Amino acid sequence: MYEALDTAEFDAAIRLRTDQLGGGLVALPPLRLSNARMEASPERGGPNGGYLAALAIRAAEQALTPGAPVRTVSVQYLAKPDFAPLTLEASRLRGARTTTFAQVAAHQDGETRFTAGVTFGQDAASPAHRPASRPAGIAQPEGLAPLDLPPAIVPHFTQLADYRPAGAGFPFANGEEAVIRIWMRLNDGLPLDAARLAFLFDAVFPSFYAVTDRPWPAATVDLRYDFARPLTPDVAPDGWALFEFTTRDWANGWAVEDGTAWNRAGELLGVARQLRKVLARGASAAV
Repeated sequence: MYEALDTAEFDAAIRLRTDQLGGGLVALPPLRLSNARMEASPERGGPNGGYLAALAIRAAEQALTPGAPVRTVSVQYLAKPDFAPLTLEASRLRGARTTTFAQVAAHQDGETRFTAGVTFGQDAASPAHRPASRPAGIAQPEGLAPLDLPPAIVPHFTQLADYRPAGAGFPFANGEEAVIRIWMRLNDGLPLDAARLAFLFDAVFPSFYAVTDRPWPAATVDLRYDFARPLTPDVAPDGWALFEFTTRDWANGWAVEDGTAWNRAGELLGVARQLRKVLARGASAAV
């Protein structure tokens, strides 16, 4: 029987053990990371997609020891995993002096649930161009009120994070722009790393909710994160990051959404792109 995940145990949720019999690495997705709504049993949903991306990063790091920070993770969600042991197999596609390319496949009950490409790369001396792209005039998270939404539309995994809306994109406001800006961090307040950022990039409602008056369940089909810098503990020591999400297109049952994350100092942490299949109203949400 699963126990509820304590908010200080996100690292435990992405800890992998070696499968002594079948090979590979094994994760046990906790119910607290379910994407089912809070008013429903967590078993009705599946593990959060950003959490699964974090597992792919950890599996590649642990199996291949690339010796370089993660630069990109790209995930294809083939089928919803259950809250049961999930086996991840990582293989090295190519490893050069400064760059390693990996492939991760996650299996459960003889079925592949998702696959991921993960790229690791060393820093090197080079010219730099880093424009100040963070939105201006955003208050620090301590000066903002927490997000307050009804349990009928809030997934279980939101219990692990602190949300501070930053002035744009309140859900179901029938706004004119499909944009949300929000500070987020995990409740334990530990420094941000790549796995934590991977979870947070998928830990909030779709940005197209800002231009509608009701929730539209959606399932992530493809997701990609690009990390702008190695996420060492000094980059975001208290875990806070400012996120901006923008829906580029929402039509014909599909939505394309981009995300960007910065630390308190305005340094770019990473960018995301997510392709969602928007389901008929009343259908169950997936990853």
